[in-house]
Amino acid sequence: FAARQLTYSSLNIESFQPSPEGDWIAYAQPRQGGTSDLYALEVASGATRQLTNCTPVLARCTAPDWSPDGTRLIYERTE
Repeated sequence: FAARQLTYSSLNIESFQPSPEGDWIAYAQPRQGGTSDLYALEVASGATRQLTNCTPVLARCTAPDWSPDGTRLIYERTE
């Protein structure tokens, strides 16, 4: 196996979790202003999908975790 960069952001990636099959990675990405949202990255293609839009200001969605069958995510939301 060889390491390869999967995300390209000037902001840090936080609390990532691979899916049970390893084909997706869910992660929290901070936004400017103190909020954060969850994204899912498809490992094979590198495509990302925004999963949450945590509002109001300063709301943070973090700590994603997959269901055992990989079809759902649970996460922590703080305001």
